[in-house]
Amino acid sequence: MEQFLADLHHRADAGEIDPRTVRRYGAALNHYRGFVEQTAIQRQFPHISSANRDFALSLMAYLNTVQVPTNGRANSPSRPMRRPDYVLDVVRAMYCWASELERGKLIPEGFRNPFFRHGRNGRNAATVHLGEPDITMAMAVDFINACDAYQLRLFAPLMIYGLRSAEPCFLVHEHLDRDWMRVPCLPELAYQTKGRREKQLPLSPCIAALLKSPLQSATVGLLYLRREAMTGMEKPLLVGKSLDDLVQEFRHRCTAPKVSTAANRRRLRDRVLHDAGGITYDHIVAEFKKLARALGWPRSATIKDFRHLFATCLENAGMPEHYRKFLLGQSPGRAAIVTYTHLNEIRQRFNEAVEKTLSPLVEAIERRSRDLGINLQSTNEE
Repeated sequence: MEQFLADLHHRADAGEIDPRTVRRYGAALNHYRGFVEQTAIQRQFPHISSANRDFALSLMAYLNTVQVPTNGRANSPSRPMRRPDYVLDVVRAMYCWASELERGKLIPEGFRNPFFRHGRNGRNAATVHLGEPDITMAMAVDFINACDAYQLRLFAPLMIYGLRSAEPCFLVHEHLDRDWMRVPCLPELAYQTKGRREKQLPLSPCIAALLKSPLQSATVGLLYLRREAMTGMEKPLLVGKSLDDLVQEFRHRCTAPKVSTAANRRRLRDRVLHDAGGITYDHIVAEFKKLARALGWPRSATIKDFRHLFATCLENAGMPEHYRKFLLGQSPGRAAIVTYTHLNEIRQRFNEAVEKTLSPLVEAIERRSRDLGINLQSTNEE
């Protein structure tokens, strides 16, 4: 396990995998460690060669009894593990790595991985989401009506484009033009979008008005700042710096001693963005929860449900699957049809979906923008 994690860290430093993947694998394997360190398990399965089907079944049974903190913090209430299958998948990957001659070379030839076909496929029924998402269209409109100017500017793109909750943290003015909002990877800032898939989203007039509003006068650099930085209560060192400036500052800091791992570079990157006044995922979630509590929403309604609502609206509007996957930043698959299909009607398909199913959101955003004194007319004229 220790050598497997060391190899994962090495791969992360080489840019092959994300450092967050290493952390997730490490957290999963801590449950494996807790299992194998039991006296009874050590007695019954003293060596790796004795790991067999009974060993795998015993681990599965153990994981079904594990209690984990609700929010990942030690002092929070505990609940049963939601995805024990994930731990089993990580353990299977570790055994595969240890078995291969070109990688781990830690298990004798002929060893049969007991975690292949461990029965997971037949244990859980496929999930079919019938009925409304946990955030309905009416709830989303109420949310918009409760937003102040800062919150409206932050959450409107999450609703209209189905952005992932952390994606606004890495949006910059340089990737915003008259017609499009790009959501790219930024390898020069050690940032990759999920799946390393970039998006180009049609910039609707109501969103353009919010993003180019006087609320944030800068025309370069980070698109979203913390409240304190935006209101002047806090004066970060790098606020207002362009993307090129932030990249140069990041590279300069990476030349310091002991900055050799991907995890350290990521921490430095986050510090650069903080010094530029940037927001974090925690900032976005805190703003969401503040409004959700004020509206009396149930705990089952989370910020990710804006993305569920967006995907549901695209489906109900009849948008083809290739376009939906592109807008959501999901894998298009590997079938030949994916290679042959060119998405040459992104704007037209998106506008059709807005007219058919997303228009209540657009109308609410425009109405709330006028209430807050944000001038939509000037952006439309541009």
